[in-house]
Amino acid sequence: MSDEMTTDAVGRTTVLVVEDDSLVRLMTVEALTDEGYQVIEAATADEAHRLLEAHSDVQVLVTDVEMPGTLNGFALAHVARELSPSIGVIVFSARTFPSKGTLPVGARFLQKPVGPSALISLVHDLIAERTKGLPAEFTLDELADQPISSGISSVQITPVGS
Repeated sequence: MSDEMTTDAVGRTTVLVVEDDSLVRLMTVEALTDEGYQVIEAATADEAHRLLEAHSDVQVLVTDVEMPGTLNGFALAHVARELSPSIGVIVFSARTFPSKGTLPVGARFLQKPVGPSALISLVHDLIAERTKGLPAEFTLDELADQPISSGISSVQITPVGS
């Protein structure tokens, strides 16, 4: 585990793994679970879509491209971003590669086979990007006086009831 990722931060992170090959899915889930992540798994993108709608706590999506069903991994990546704009997305495949515009902005692509250390490292990176500049644990009270830049203007976070 990297120095930047605390055990608590990893343990609070939910990863959705979508892979139709049960052996690859098992190895991927095991690698992430061994690292301390909470993992939800699906065998198809259609099943994953339902899980994303039911679990708003998923922070990272790891998906294969080619699967049975109505959605492929590229389409699922876009659906995931529509449901949760800040979700980290990793798409992998051995045969199908993304063309320009196929992946949502900021999504990562890995060519199979993907080793556990490469996947874990990329998941850590995506989580770090999502929480860049924020302490591992914080409350709205701690952030109340800190402006957040949106790139266009600034907003001020004020705790409810203040």
